[in-house]
Amino acid sequence: MNFYWTKKMVIYDNFLIKLCVYLSFLITIHGQPLDLELMISIEDGFEAARSGIFRAIDNFNSSSGIVSFSHNTVTLSDDLNKTQLCGDLIKLRKPLLVIEARRKPLIHRNTLKLMARNIRIPMLSASLDDYMMQIDEEWISLDSKESQFLISFQPLSIALMRSILNVAPYFNIKNGVVFHEEFSDQPLKCLMKQNKNLNLTSVHIESRDIDNMARVLKIRKKEKYTQFIIIASSRTINLFIESFRRNDLFRKPYILVAISKDQGKIKCTLCKHGQLIIVKPSKSIYEYDNDIPDQAQTLPIDQSIEFYFFYDLTRLLLRSVERIVEKNQWKSLPITEACALRETNSNDNSHTPLLEYMNLESEEMFGRFGRFRFFPQINESHRPEFFYQEIAMRISQQNYRASGLTEKKLAEWENQLPVGSVLQTARLEDEDEEGGDGGDDEDGGIKVLLYLTPPFIMKRIVNGSSEPVYEGFLIDLFNEIKRILGDKMFQYELEETTAKSMGILEQFEEEVDIEAPGLTGLLKDIQENELNGFVLAPMTITESRELIVDFSEPIFDQIGISVLMKKPERQSHTWRFITVLEKGVWASITGAYFFTSILLAIFDRYSPYSYRNKPEKYVDEEDKRIFTFKETLWFCFISLTPQGGGDAPKCISGRLVAAIWWLLGFVFTASYTANLAAFLTVSRLENHVDNMATLSKQYKIRYAPVESSAADAYFTEMAYIEDKYYEIWKNLSLDDDLSEDQRANLAVWEYPISDRYTKIKAQMVEAQKPKSVEEGVRRVRASNSTEHSFAFLTDSLDVEYFTFLYCDLFKAGDDFGYHPIALPIAKETKVNIKKLIDPIIRQLKDNGFIENLRIKYWFTDKRRTKCPEYRILSNGLSLFNTYGMFTVLGIGLIFTLAVINFENWIITLWQRKEAKSQTIKHIAVVPKS
Repeated sequence: MNFYWTKKMVIYDNFLIKLCVYLSFLITIHGQPLDLELMISIEDGFEAARSGIFRAIDNFNSSSGIVSFSHNTVTLSDDLNKTQLCGDLIKLRKPLLVIEARRKPLIHRNTLKLMARNIRIPMLSASLDDYMMQIDEEWISLDSKESQFLISFQPLSIALMRSILNVAPYFNIKNGVVFHEEFSDQPLKCLMKQNKNLNLTSVHIESRDIDNMARVLKIRKKEKYTQFIIIASSRTINLFIESFRRNDLFRKPYILVAISKDQGKIKCTLCKHGQLIIVKPSKSIYEYDNDIPDQAQTLPIDQSIEFYFFYDLTRLLLRSVERIVEKNQWKSLPITEACALRETNSNDNSHTPLLEYMNLESEEMFGRFGRFRFFPQINESHRPEFFYQEIAMRISQQNYRASGLTEKKLAEWENQLPVGSVLQTARLEDEDEEGGDGGDDEDGGIKVLLYLTPPFIMKRIVNGSSEPVYEGFLIDLFNEIKRILGDKMFQYELEETTAKSMGILEQFEEEVDIEAPGLTGLLKDIQENELNGFVLAPMTITESRELIVDFSEPIFDQIGISVLMKKPERQSHTWRFITVLEKGVWASITGAYFFTSILLAIFDRYSPYSYRNKPEKYVDEEDKRIFTFKETLWFCFISLTPQGGGDAPKCISGRLVAAIWWLLGFVFTASYTANLAAFLTVSRLENHVDNMATLSKQYKIRYAPVESSAADAYFTEMAYIEDKYYEIWKNLSLDDDLSEDQRANLAVWEYPISDRYTKIKAQMVEAQKPKSVEEGVRRVRASNSTEHSFAFLTDSLDVEYFTFLYCDLFKAGDDFGYHPIALPIAKETKVNIKKLIDPIIRQLKDNGFIENLRIKYWFTDKRRTKCPEYRILSNGLSLFNTYGMFTVLGIGLIFTLAVINFENWIITLWQRKEAKSQTIKHIAVVPKS
C-alpha cells in the first residue's frame, strides 16, 4: 500500500511540474514576460566588458515582451572563495544563465565553469584561459548536449593578436620582436606555435614611459633585430613610435608594424622621413541594426572596441534566449548544494539548445566590427570549439617625407578559424561606399568584359546558331558566383574585348603621371572606356596595375613566369655509321679499293718473282697464293677489318702495294671509328637549354614574352633597376667631391653592376615580342631546329595548359617572378563588386571548387592526344639507333644465300652439261652390233 501511494505521489508531482511549465508559457505568451536571472562574472577592473554587458541587458529589457533579465554580479579576483561562489549560485533558484568576461588568469579561474557544467547551467565564457587551452579539468570531453549550452568564445584581444600570424609573413617578417600590453606572454607563445616559420620574441611593455621604451629598443637594436611589431592601444603606439624615432630606426633595414586595439589616430608627429605600417580594426561591411549606445561615446577610445564586442555578443545571447523561450525549449533544473559534483544531473537528458539558436541568430544580426561565427560541433580532441567574431583589420602604410605625410591602403586582414587571411586590396568603409548590393539599383547595370585566352575563356560557334558560346575556367567560376549571389546578383551585360594583351603601365625614366599614364592592352580599354564593371581575365596583380584598377580576391595566390619550349626533335642515328663520312670520302675509298685490287692483280700476273710465274722458288713454303683479280678484291676488303687480309703477295712490288693499302686502311679505320664515337658522344651530351639562366647565356634560341604582359613588365622593370644602379655607381665614381682614398676604393677592374636583364631585354626586342599568347605558342611549335628555335615566356598556368595539350612542347626550368592572379575591377563602379565577389571567391578556394576547375581545364582536355615516350638524354644506344647495322647484316646474309644458290645453280648446269657430254662420248665409242 505504501508503495502504491508513493507511486501515485510521484505521478502527481510530475503532473504538477508539467502544469506549472505550461502555465508559465501561457503567461508568457499573454504579455507577462518570463523573468530570468543572469549571473555576470566579470574580472575586477574590466570596465569595457562591464559597461557593454549591462547596457545590452538594459536595452533588451526595454524592448522585449517575452523575457526579462535581472542580474547578479560576481567580481572575479584571486580573493574569491569557492564556497562563496557556490552559495551565490544556490541563491539563484530561477532559470539561470552565466556570462563570464576575463582577461588575465586568476587562481580560481575556472571554478565557475566547473560548477556550471556540474549543475548544467548554460554559460558563455570569453576568457583568455580558454584560448590558451587551460580548460582540461573543466570543459574537456563535452558531449553533444553539453556543447549546446557551455560555450567558449574567442576573446577580442586574442582575435587582434592572431593578425600577427598573417601580417608578419605578408611583410616578410620572420625574426623580430613583438611588444605588447597583455598581462601574460602565454597567448603570444601559443600563437607562435601555429606558425613554425615565425621566430618572434615577445616583450611586455611595463609602462607608458618613452625613455623606458627607448632603452628597451636600444637593447634590441644592439642584438641585431631589424623587424619590430607592437600590438597595443593607439596611445601606447604613439609613444612607442616616438621611442622608435629617437633610436633612429625609421630607415632601412628596420621595419615597424603597429597593430592597434582601437581606432584612435596613429601618427609620428616629429618624423621627417621613414615608413610605418599600421593595422587597425575597421567597421563591419554589414549594416549595424542597433543604435549606437551612449556609453560608447563616453568611454576612452582604447576601450571602445571591447565595449562593442561584449555589447553585441550579449545582445546576440539574449536574443537567442528569447527565441528559445518563445519556442518553449528553455530547460531549467533545480539547483542543489552539490556545486562541485555531477551526480545530481548525470542522468538527465534535457538540454538547452543555446548554441543552435545563437548560430541561427548570428545569420541575421551583425556586430559593429564583424559577424559572430558559430559552428555547433565537437572537434577530434573533444575540446569545445572556440567561436569567434569575424573582425577585420585595415592594413595601411604611412610614408613620411619632408613634403609631408602620405598614407596608402595596402590590404585587409580578416579573422577566421583556423587561420585568418590577408586580402590583397582593402575594402571601402561603409560610410564611403556608393550603392549597396546592387540588386535594386536601376542604374546598377554592370558591363562584364570577356578576355579570350584558353583555357580561361574560349569561344565556339554552335552549328545552326549565329550566337557564340563562351566556355572555360572563368565562365564556370562566374556562373558559380551568380548561383551563390542569387537575388543579390547585379544586372550585367557581357561584351568581348578586342585587346590582345593584359596591358601594362609603361615605364619611363621620369616618374609616371597618374593622371595620364602610358597604358596598353586591356588596361587601356578599361581606362579609356570608363568601364563600369569588371573583366573576366586572369590578370597578374602588380603595383603599377593597382594604380589603374582594383583587383578581386586572388584566384591563384602565387603564379610565376615559365619558359615554354619545343622539345628537341628526336634525331635518327640509324645510318649514322654511314653518314658519319661524306659521300666524297666514301667514293674516294671505294675508288682506292678497286684501284689497289687491280694493281695487285697486275703485279702478281707480270712480276717474275710472283708465285704464279716462279712456283719452284716457293716449293718449301706452306702459303701458296695466286692473286687473281677476285683474290685481290677479297684481300683488300679483309685488310680493313681486324681479321686482316691473310698472306701477302710474294713479289716485292706486290708487297709494297699491300703495305701502302694497309697504311691507308689503318688511317681510314681509325678516323672512321673516332668520328663515329665523337658524334654519338656529343649528340648525347649536348648542352640543352633547360631554364631561364642558360637561356639568357646563349644566342641561338630567341625568346620573348607577350608584348605588354606582366612578364614583359617584369623584365623591363628589372632592366630599368639595373640601369638605375649603374647610374648611381657612375655618378658616385665621377663625383669631384671624393677624396683620393675614396676614389681609390671605387676603382675596380671589373664591371661591378650586373647587366643581365639589360641584355635579356635587348634579346627580346630583337626577337620581336608576340602580340598574344596564341601567337607565342604558334612560334614555339613552328621552330624547326635548334639553330632557329623560339622560347616563349609566359605565366606558368599557360605553360601547364599548352604542355598538356601538345606533345611537342615542354616547360624548361622552374618558375620565377611570382605574383597573384585575380579579376581586374574598375575603380569607379555603381555597384561595389569587390564586396560581393571577394567572400565568394575565398569560399570557393576553401571548399576546393577552384582547384577542381583547374583540374578540369588543365588536365582533362579532350583534345589531348597520347604522347609518345620522350627522353631528352638517353643512357645508351637504343635499338632505334642501331638497327641500320642489323639491316646491313641482314642484307649481307640474304646476299650470301643468293650467291650460294647461284653457285649451286651453276654447278648443277655444269654437271648436267658434263654428264651429257660423257653420254655422247660413250655412244660414240660403243661399236654397232
